[in-house]
Amino acid sequence: MHATTVLSSPPMSTTRLATPRDLPGLTALFEERDGARYEADAVARRLGGLDPARARTLVCERNGAITAMSTLVFRAFGTSRNTVRAGYWTDLYVSERARYEGLYDGMLQGADSRGAPALHGPDAQVVQ
Repeated sequence: MHATTVLSSPPMSTTRLATPRDLPGLTALFEERDGARYEADAVARRLGGLDPARARTLVCERNGAITAMSTLVFRAFGTSRNTVRAGYWTDLYVSERARYEGLYDGMLQGADSRGAPALHGPDAQVVQ
């Protein structure tokens, strides 16, 4: 009798814009990342209320569970004549149970696709 090896493919993941119904999963990711307990309303505030005009949070979902997140918080820089809408990239996290599955690349979607043609860092320097 010969042994049969069954190869299974990794579960399918979907990357999409977060919605308020994702708060329990996002809260769980923050708790896993930080080793602390959080209230869902505190997580929502950190993520700009999940209001796409203020911030955009991408989530990766696999089998109904949120396994990764990445957030872009919007700010306007410039003068009264020339303003640039820039995003501050924050809260990139991939759950330990989902690492090494290529999810990181999905969380690195271009800022343009999330509503900001430029990114800025902690020193407020804008990069286009």
